[in-house]
Amino acid sequence: MDKQPKTADELADLLNAALQTTAVCNGVSVKSVHRDDHPHAQSNWTAEYQTASGDHAHPDCKRAFIAAKYRLQQMYDLKAD
Repeated sequence: MDKQPKTADELADLLNAALQTTAVCNGVSVKSVHRDDHPHAQSNWTAEYQTASGDHAHPDCKRAFIAAKYRLQQMYDLKAD
């Protein structure tokens, strides 16, 4: 199955929407989406999150972020610049 290309902003919006569905992710947002050219990567992009307070995210939020990122990486590629 071919993956649909998305811009970094579009992928960040999708990830942020997924985070908003998890109560423990209040104040957590996507910091960056960028290309991942690692030869063993399952996708051509990865992402990091940030917290509004600068503290660590709740473990359940970390798990939700990783799960959402994995799911989106199965469906979308980062659009070439």
